[in-house]
Amino acid sequence: MRIVALDLGTNCGVAWSDDGLLHADLCDCWNLSPGRTEKPGSRYLKFVDYLNDLNPQKIFFELVRRHEGTQAAHVFGGLLATMQAWGDLNGVYYHGLEVGTIKKFATGKGNANKAMMIEAARSNLGYRGWDDNEADALWILAMAVNYSPLFAGVK
Repeated sequence: MRIVALDLGTNCGVAWSDDGLLHADLCDCWNLSPGRTEKPGSRYLKFVDYLNDLNPQKIFFELVRRHEGTQAAHVFGGLLATMQAWGDLNGVYYHGLEVGTIKKFATGKGNANKAMMIEAARSNLGYRGWDDNEADALWILAMAVNYSPLFAGVK
């Protein structure tokens, strides 16, 4: 069963597992920016293509309730709606995890900054990169695969 973790945004962090274990090298960052000649909606079509390619059976994602900027809020909302519609059309379960919950799980501090999240992923999960979006996705995946009681009853 493929579990996918997403940090939704223009630079969308993604991590996945096929065997219920965390593999720090199974992560990526999808650049969903529209190309110079593309329309703004192309970011959501790219996102759907990526989801189709990964073909997850479960999706866990960072549920952001407050954004610093209007553009980030719009992109997040569009990606969230696209993911939910894609999940509903494909019978894929999805579940959001609060930002503070992920940060506290990762670092012990609910207000950890990007550098702290990356360092925690490097020291605790074996992550070798420097991208905060990938690190966040890995932490979301770590919550999903390592603490299954948190997701008891999720089929």
